[in-house]
Amino acid sequence: MFAFLLRLKRTIRKLLKVKSETRQLSSSSFQSRTFKVLLIILISILVGVFYPGEALYDPFDMPRMGDIALEDVLAPFQITIFKTERELADEIERTELQIPFVIDHDTNIVSNAFSGLERFLRQVDSLRTSENWEMLQQDSLYVEIVSERFPLLSKTAIVQSFARKDLDTVYANLERIYRRDIYLIGVLPDGYSLPGSSNKNVVVRRGEAQSLYSQDKLYPIAAANVRLLNALNKINAVTPIDVEYYYLVGRGFVHPNLRVNMQEYDSRVQEALASVSKVQEIVDPNDIIIRSGQKVSERQQRILQEMVRTQRSQAANQGWIATLMPVFARMLLILAAFSVLYLFLHFFRTEIFQSNPKLLALILVFALQLFLVYLASLVSGTLELSVYLYPVMLLPIVVTILFDAEVGILSTVVLALLLGIMHRFNFSIFLMTVVVGTVA
Repeated sequence: MFAFLLRLKRTIRKLLKVKSETRQLSSSSFQSRTFKVLLIILISILVGVFYPGEALYDPFDMPRMGDIALEDVLAPFQITIFKTERELADEIERTELQIPFVIDHDTNIVSNAFSGLERFLRQVDSLRTSENWEMLQQDSLYVEIVSERFPLLSKTAIVQSFARKDLDTVYANLERIYRRDIYLIGVLPDGYSLPGSSNKNVVVRRGEAQSLYSQDKLYPIAAANVRLLNALNKINAVTPIDVEYYYLVGRGFVHPNLRVNMQEYDSRVQEALASVSKVQEIVDPNDIIIRSGQKVSERQQRILQEMVRTQRSQAANQGWIATLMPVFARMLLILAAFSVLYLFLHFFRTEIFQSNPKLLALILVFALQLFLVYLASLVSGTLELSVYLYPVMLLPIVVTILFDAEVGILSTVVLALLLGIMHRFNFSIFLMTVVVGTVA
């Protein structure tokens, strides 16, 4: 392990072109001093702005999701929480699915089915008892007369009707089937009349009255004919009848009486969507957002974030100085932390301070360490890992290899100050960095 660290030291020095101490010359020129000043200012700006970028404007005392609130957090003003685009889209989709299709029930068609069947049977009886029956029967003119008036009936059904003596029973059986099985709710033109939807309910309107039914209670014309045949078979099981004849006659008067009213459906959908609000929640002034000792939930986190966003907007209205004040304050704190390191090197490690390559190497190690900790903070936020797993031992080990233990320990303290500042003055991270870094 020690041999590996030595090789690592030589490699880093070679890459950064750090000359051996015996060959380095002290330099205090104006150009060198300017480089040192620009270097510390530049690193302070970069760290202050880009680490961590998402929390740049968040108040340091604002708890995050999963944190335990140290005190009650009150709403300083009315906070309006808006739904996200995803939440709004889901609610719109749910609202649309809750609106059933509207179907108009045509009572005239139902009445025409009964009256048409009755007229057909009466005409059969009338022609059969007329004086011209023998002539009509001889030339089969009766079939043409009835077919002209009832084109949907087959000639077989017409011929068999003239041969039957129980037309009143035929009417009674078919009328009962129409009422109980076919037109109890209604008949659709076909199976594609009703658009596909996960909402399996429909509203059937009969004038001003409306009833809610399941879609499987509505039958297309083909299914209605099947129900007619099934009902006839049930009657035949009790009282023998000519099922085939009944079916040929009965299906001739089954017509669709339901019509999907898409215009009314669209109107109801638009009315329902108009009631969908983009606002999820409103928190009144002085309402308690989170109580002391309570763990911050996702809902409370959204309220706090909206509060901070509103405060930033109010600060932006006051001018660019108020907007950038958190950035400037953070940069000054970082600059102060790096100044401690500069002062130590200036007074106690002059050979390092006067060597710009060595300073650059030291700053780059800080940058690498902060970048790794930032990545670890992102991972810990996703996987809910502890901050004690942050890789803070890299900087003290590398700095000690490049220089010595004293510079390594002081660099650890400066790193602890930076992490404590950048993580909202978290004392746990500061203490953990000092202890782990010193041991490393």
